[in-house]
Amino acid sequence: GTQVFINGEAIPILFSSYGQVNAILPYSVLPGPPVVRVEVHGELAAIFESASMELASISIFQLDDSPNRPAAALNEDGSVNSPSNLARKGSWIALFGTGGGATVPVSEAGEVTPLELRPLDQTPVVFVGIPGGRVLTVGWAGGAPGLVAGVTQINVKLP
Repeated sequence: GTQVFINGEAIPILFSSYGQVNAILPYSVLPGPPVVRVEVHGELAAIFESASMELASISIFQLDDSPNRPAAALNEDGSVNSPSNLARKGSWIALFGTGGGATVPVSEAGEVTPLELRPLDQTPVVFVGIPGGRVLTVGWAGGAPGLVAGVTQINVKLP
């Protein structure tokens, strides 16, 4: 019975429980302060007016909550990158995250990204270390095929 609206537009929900709602922001949301309204069984449960939206601001998924917070990434051979399964120097890895912004063609919020490639409208810049560190070569960035629209895949070459 939970629904979430942004500026009056209903958006897809991935998960809902008491105190938590995971929803997918549509690409149609414009930058600036949106009005987010949450309803449960047609009754207002919460309203947020102080949030801020950007066209794109990528956040890379993490494998776990360990102190090193390893990124959710696949090695060039398709294996999961981890502290015990490191990528080779000079190889390509695929990073996964969200917030990459619109794709070309535009994906619909809540749909599964098809196997056809849907590159991001804006190519991200990926750094090793803190921003301003070494810039990695981005070979491709776009919707992650077979995953829900909004999940971004970025293929980068390691130094």
